[in-house]
Amino acid sequence: MDYAAFCDELTKIASYELVKIAFDPRDALKMLRAAKKHQVRAGGRVGLGYGVVPSSKATEKMTSGVVGELTSRGVEEPIARKAVGSLKKQQATVMGMNPEEWAGKKSIIVSPERGDAKRWLAEKGLPHKRIQTPEQRLMAEGLIKGHEMAERAAVKAPKVSFRGVGHLSPEVILKEHNMLVTMPKALRKKVAPSTQAMRKMQGESEALRQVTGGGFRFGKSQRLSRHARKRVTELMEKEVQPQIQEGYQQLSSLAPTLAMNA
Repeated sequence: MDYAAFCDELTKIASYELVKIAFDPRDALKMLRAAKKHQVRAGGRVGLGYGVVPSSKATEKMTSGVVGELTSRGVEEPIARKAVGSLKKQQATVMGMNPEEWAGKKSIIVSPERGDAKRWLAEKGLPHKRIQTPEQRLMAEGLIKGHEMAERAAVKAPKVSFRGVGHLSPEVILKEHNMLVTMPKALRKKVAPSTQAMRKMQGESEALRQVTGGGFRFGKSQRLSRHARKRVTELMEKEVQPQIQEGYQQLSSLAPTLAMNA
């Protein structure tokens, strides 16, 4: 689908509209307070960055379909279940969490052991030197926490993995885009370069550009309404289906090895 056709299709949705809604320092502060209720520090463990660890119930829901995909490809059910269990443990370890530590809890947000967003961006080698004042640091931190809150919300209805970069839905990146482009201009100039560089490095920007026919620019295009985000998510899911099926096929080949390490 080219970009013109994509835009035409969106305008056919009766309730679709682009609305300018600001994400300012007050909103960033609200985001930090909301995230704090669900936040734990990495505490020197493996996971030193930001991320969301789904609850055991949510993880079970997300992985239940994987067992069926593996058995449909000839993997015996006991082996398939052990393989999926091994993957769940690996997920927790990557986030620096002991699986028993968060089992049964609500989905949580993991934050770096020390420092804020600026320090984390510096450690990742991303642009950060423009972020100087307390207000600018607040916006950078609020943007990242807003991303993780969107990730936490997506746990309830996860979509396909977004191009293998670890997001539970393209909706997460689209909400991040909305926060970024509705920041006050002076603050956006300071905060945007780091987020745009991160999305370029991880491939989300290019994936969205391709699926919208080349017209969508992360962090620069207009704010997307809920209906527009839904349509982009649908297009993205359709786009990645061949990759998802290939991934299941590869996983079925690795299942016996994963089961041995469960």
